[in-house]
Amino acid sequence: MQLLSPAFDYGKPIPKKYTCQGINISPPLIFKDVPAEAKSLALIVEDPDVPKNLREDGLWIHWVVYNLSPAITELVEGASIFAVQGLNTSGKGCYEGPCPPDRQHRYFFYCYALDTILPSEENVTRDQLLEVMEGHTIDNAELMGTYEKD
Repeated sequence: MQLLSPAFDYGKPIPKKYTCQGINISPPLIFKDVPAEAKSLALIVEDPDVPKNLREDGLWIHWVVYNLSPAITELVEGASIFAVQGLNTSGKGCYEGPCPPDRQHRYFFYCYALDTILPSEENVTRDQLLEVMEGHTIDNAELMGTYEKD
């Protein structure tokens, strides 16, 4: 399984357009080689480089999405999601673009192919989603981009 973006390559800078210094919309994503037996997809976007004085765990969650159709091959930029959105670290159920406070950060886009459709719950966090996904992941893919404010 692969997760790609026509907007940036793995390990390369995320264009400003998709950040807090731009129009803060989600980047386009392409899903390839999703297993035929997948019943749903989940997507988590996180920044593991947050200063410990701001967040003890050093992690900022930018997007939580689940129950995406496994037949999907792409999400266009700024996509209206036809799935369930969980909470980001700001407590909102939407995409929140990169906005590092101190230096260049890494942003990991994780896609999971699941063997089930998950129960739709309101206000699901990343940790809650990972817990309910346990034992149901049949494949996964990762895309990482970087961003540093001007």
